[in-house]
Amino acid sequence: MDYLVGQERVTRALASALAGDRLGGGLLFLGDAGVGRERAALGLAGALLCERRGAAEAVPWGCGMCGACRRARAGAHPDLHLLMSEAESVRRGLSQPDGKRRPSPDILVDAVRELAVRLRMAAHQGGYRVAVVLDAHRMNASAQNALLKTLEEPGERTVVVLLAPHERAVLPTIASRCMRLAFAPLAERALREILTARGAPDAGERARRAQGSAARAIALEPADDGAKGSGGGALWDALVGGDGAGGTMSERLDAAEALGKERSDVDAALTAFEAQVTRCARASAAGAASPLPWGHARALLDRVARARGAIAHNASVQLALEELVLAPRFADDGRAR
Repeated sequence: MDYLVGQERVTRALASALAGDRLGGGLLFLGDAGVGRERAALGLAGALLCERRGAAEAVPWGCGMCGACRRARAGAHPDLHLLMSEAESVRRGLSQPDGKRRPSPDILVDAVRELAVRLRMAAHQGGYRVAVVLDAHRMNASAQNALLKTLEEPGERTVVVLLAPHERAVLPTIASRCMRLAFAPLAERALREILTARGAPDAGERARRAQGSAARAIALEPADDGAKGSGGGALWDALVGGDGAGGTMSERLDAAEALGKERSDVDAALTAFEAQVTRCARASAAGAASPLPWGHARALLDRVARARGAIAHNASVQLALEELVLAPRFADDGRAR
């Protein structure tokens, strides 16, 4: 399978820019989540840091075999810097939440300034320095202006890649200093190829319903219609949702009430919900895009097990469900490590 499936135009554009030494110091990858923007950014970092840089097979994603490529694709190369919000770092399990406050969903100006300092330092391995800004639209105006000087004067062998849903999500001064590449929604064929390579069940059905996003396809239940009929889908939306944060308190209570009081119905909903959480946990552990990092999924499964135990010991079904849905969000849950 190709490194970046379904984005042939982007692949050709980056290969041409690298071959002609026209990459520049800033790139803006535009498109929805789950269409390959982050994968492309890490692959490009691999190409720039690759130990075989310049070889035909290293354009535009690196050779994929050397240590530099493997570390870059994993986001762990010392000359690759990932910038994201505190909330995203916690969601990915890269940092621990501060129990005294909620992690910020925004990329703050201090983090951007720290990144600028790192990019001015000498490269650890004497080559390129690459920064990838996840969800660049999460930078407020101050943070974007702080990044502007780096884009204006990136320094030799320094490349900054910004990921955003659309060009209007960043300041015009930012966009104008970047090579802009639009990532299209993935075709069903590409989604089936990605899902099949990862061993996901019901690849065809998921691809049909995923609206062009691999992340959305992976999170879907294989038998989603039946799961929603049993209440599993509603429980997923209330507790997790597309971004891992779940719904509001009111939406969670509504989901608990909608499951009803019949133990057989509740058991079916919890079973469907557990199956989807487990699938997302496995995807996350395998390095795939997922709204649930492994630690968060494990904590959530523990909460479902406690709800099952309470119901089995003749507790009120409704009270057990309300305790399940009203437990702290993952970022504040001490068990979500």
